[in-house]
Amino acid sequence: VDKLVEKGLVRRFRDEERDRRLVLVEITDQGQRLLKETKEQLLRTLERHLEKFTNEEKDDIAKAIETLRKTFDF
Repeated sequence: VDKLVEKGLVRRFRDEERDRRLVLVEITDQGQRLLKETKEQLLRTLERHLEKFTNEEKDDIAKAIETLRKTFDF
């Protein structure tokens, strides 16, 4: 977390109203932008790799991902 704070991607703060012992972490606007850019880059990479599969293989992959999603309750 220290490195993320140093890079300006998250900030730490205390919840003075509830429990001053707690230190909370919140993503910054810069962190949100990086997250969005990274997600978009990942999706482009996945799309490029998925082009290599047949439609049947893509359906199998989608079913496997759905099974994993349900298993891990995402």
